[in-house]
Amino acid sequence: MKILQLCKYYAPILGGIELVEKTITKAHCDLGDQVVVVAFAESKKEEVGEFNESIYLVKQDLFFKSAPINFTFLFEFRKVLVKHEINRIYVHLPNPFMHEVLKYSQGFLKISSIDVVAVYHSDIVNQKFLGKLYNYYFSLNKNLYQFWICSSEKLWNSSPILSTINKSKMRIIPFCTEGHLEFKKRDKFTGKLLAIGRLVPYKGFEFLINTINKTNYELNIIGDGPEGQKLDSIAGPKVILHKRLNDEDKKILFDQCDALVVSSINRAEAYGMIIVEAFEAGMPVIASNLKSGVTYLVQHEKTGLVFETENSDELIQAVKRLENDERLYQTISINARDFFDSVLSYPHFREKIKNFKEKV
Repeated sequence: MKILQLCKYYAPILGGIELVEKTITKAHCDLGDQVVVVAFAESKKEEVGEFNESIYLVKQDLFFKSAPINFTFLFEFRKVLVKHEINRIYVHLPNPFMHEVLKYSQGFLKISSIDVVAVYHSDIVNQKFLGKLYNYYFSLNKNLYQFWICSSEKLWNSSPILSTINKSKMRIIPFCTEGHLEFKKRDKFTGKLLAIGRLVPYKGFEFLINTINKTNYELNIIGDGPEGQKLDSIAGPKVILHKRLNDEDKKILFDQCDALVVSSINRAEAYGMIIVEAFEAGMPVIASNLKSGVTYLVQHEKTGLVFETENSDELIQAVKRLENDERLYQTISINARDFFDSVLSYPHFREKIKNFKEKV
């Protein structure tokens, strides 16, 4: 099969969405398929990726409300399809521009019998009025996609877009990691917390820092972004902002810390690839009750603990439970790794992609 992925960005940029794109590429290449990737970059160029995939980097000419745009690609898109004899397209959503590219070429896609698959990562939440307007517009064109993939049934049921899709078109495929972290047996809580993510408002880092400042716990934050300077200014003596770290230094913190805290404040956090990484390392997770894919992963008192969003008292109580109940801490750690092995590992993901490929 000849696969095309339409992305916003692609590896070596590795946020959550980019990691999903990379593992889809890896899975299809492992299954003997040819993969082409189109993504935005600072300049236009072509290159070959880690799995021998063909990568077309499109110059980002405009950037509107976090959406990169290149109008020339509207006309280059069909050339890519023809040159590589594409059978199936994965488009990673939300991505307003790539949605318009597909809509513009809808007739060509139909006569060429090319399947279009929406890989749905999250709703547009943080753009209040524009988000609602775009969701309405998008819903009018949802038949552009023959199939939909999302990471959990909770996201499917809670999304205003996904909840309207016919069940026959939906596939639940939990996203996975590359499998670089090792399980660490965790006997007791020592007071070191970890948080990872881009330093943007919806991640809730301001709330998290203000909460941990009231305690004696150590908080390590990995990430950078526009909120960096503000967060630096409010960080207490036991809050350490590491900016970006290489893989080895990141692994060291996974070993040294006792629990991951996911403090996101809204459903823009629709799944949480960092949670999957924590489970891989056997690390308990304390997460906001977002009623999205986050709580599909972080099951209260099984694979982690859940607190009400932006509730400092509940967050501190959750941390204290892990500190004071060694048996609970150890059980959650083992359960987290078992959940990773049985549901979230790359071999399971590849098998689901294989089944999707063969049965659709």
